[in-house]
Amino acid sequence: MGDDAAAIIAAEELVEELAEEGIQVIIGETDTAYCLDCINEGDSIIILDAAVSERPCGTVWQLPLSSALNQCDQNQFQHDADLLSMLKIKRPPLTGLLICIEAADISQGWGLSEALKSQLPMICKQIKKIIMEFRGDINHA
Repeated sequence: MGDDAAAIIAAEELVEELAEEGIQVIIGETDTAYCLDCINEGDSIIILDAAVSERPCGTVWQLPLSSALNQCDQNQFQHDADLLSMLKIKRPPLTGLLICIEAADISQGWGLSEALKSQLPMICKQIKKIIMEFRGDINHA
C-alpha cells in the first residue's frame, strides 16, 4: 500500500496512547467482516481512513458517521465500498465519526509518500485531538 496505508500507520502509532485513555483501537485493514464483528450495538465508532479530495495532502478532516454513510456511494473514501457500505446495510444506527487523512498518492507502492510521511507526527496529533474531543462530546451528551 502507498498513502492508502496512512490510516493504518497512524492507528498503529496511536494504539498505546489511546489504550491508556480507555479507547480500543481495532486495526481491521480491509477485513470488513472482522471489523463488523468488532462492532456491538450501542457502540460509538471512529473510522480512520485515507481519502482523496481537493484538500492538500496530509489534511485531517472529519465527518459525522451518519453523513459518511449517506455519502459512501460517492467513492471518496478509500474503503467506502466495503466497511461503510456494509455498516449502512447491516448495522443499526451508530454514532461516530469518519476521520480522513488526505493522501498524496493512492497507487500501488510500498510505504507512505515522502509528502505524507513528513507530516505523520502532526497527523497523529490531530487525530488524537479529534478523538478526545469526540469522546468528550459523548461523555457529556
